[in-house]
Amino acid sequence: MLAINLGEACLWLAAGDDVVGRDTNGAYTLYYVLRIYAYPEWLWLKLAYRLCLTCYLLLLLWRRYYGPYVQLERVLAVHGHRTDLENLGAWRYTIVLGDPTALVLMSTNVALAFLVDIWISSDTLGVAILRSSQNQDLPLLLISFLYLSRVVWIAYAAICLVSRWLKRSGNKRRFSQIDPTLLAVVVSIYGPLLTWLGSNVSFFLSTYSYLLDCLVSDEDEAIEVFLVAIFYMVLMGSMPLLYGFGVPYLRHRKITPLTRSFYASWRNNNAKNRLFFTAFCINHRRNDDSDLVSLGGTLYSIFELNPRYQVSPAICSRAADVFVLCYERDVPRAKIRLSLLSNLDCTASQHHAAIPDADSPSHYIVNELLRPLAQTFASETLKKPQRTSAAAPLCIARPKLLSEWCM
Repeated sequence: MLAINLGEACLWLAAGDDVVGRDTNGAYTLYYVLRIYAYPEWLWLKLAYRLCLTCYLLLLLWRRYYGPYVQLERVLAVHGHRTDLENLGAWRYTIVLGDPTALVLMSTNVALAFLVDIWISSDTLGVAILRSSQNQDLPLLLISFLYLSRVVWIAYAAICLVSRWLKRSGNKRRFSQIDPTLLAVVVSIYGPLLTWLGSNVSFFLSTYSYLLDCLVSDEDEAIEVFLVAIFYMVLMGSMPLLYGFGVPYLRHRKITPLTRSFYASWRNNNAKNRLFFTAFCINHRRNDDSDLVSLGGTLYSIFELNPRYQVSPAICSRAADVFVLCYERDVPRAKIRLSLLSNLDCTASQHHAAIPDADSPSHYIVNELLRPLAQTFASETLKKPQRTSAAAPLCIARPKLLSEWCM
């Protein structure tokens, strides 16, 4: 690939049917042998690269998610969830963590780093593609499919790049946010299936054969896999983009729900989290929970009304939210949905004004997103939903202690 010798292959025909082990007139057995060149220095370099990437991911997770979670836990233990609690000792809290996968995928650097890892492993990827083209050895076929599921990072990289373009162009409503978990499942099926079709369908075989030979002069002695790799990446990356751009045109835009419980609900979540909460009965309420107050989720009401406030328009990050269950003398009193403030674009840009700070501090230990004269989903006294608009002014009530969470 690009003048780098990845390996050598040999192809020959033998008379007879060697698969079943008998001589048959007019039958031939096709043999294909591939030997990948081993470059020890290159293998050590790949190992060092992956170790550095792993350390970077751990650091990113700590800074963006687990660090703020630890800080939230400490503040809850010392100050409680509100600043005006009279008997702090009577309160206890349970924090339900979310899934920080979306926070990692929102980083373009991470997606591109894994894309580079796929490129530098093109030799192994080529072997997996060859093994997935056969139908006789089923365990080998499934193992190859499992390895090929890593091409999901091609789709993630495409989503990250499109998200940056949507943010700059202001066309957020033209793209439907994608659930990272569902994308991983779909690509894990779609990727190996497309690879198998490429080796068993005449159209793909003809296309691949042309791309392998068009850049080399000695077609009988060498092939160039660069164009095939580009074509394969385009096929992998186009699938989520077709979904994201196609859905807004195929369905009518939903009317924004104006009930506070909708945005604070467990069900306003990604598919994996909804399944998890349902399986463990976390979202089931007892008969004596009639006084339980659901707070938070204001961030998503803002996104529904004005998508320009989203930091990442293409990737759904609702799964990263945490839920704080507040108990007073072991009686559940409140359920607070907290989102990371980093998901909200608070800075001024050519599309909208910056979100200012409120005149008074927050009554909670986290940031409160407030929409004056409109429903904020952060007030316990608000009972009747009010109609609001995207033009209603926003402000943030900051807590006395620094917090990276908002409600």
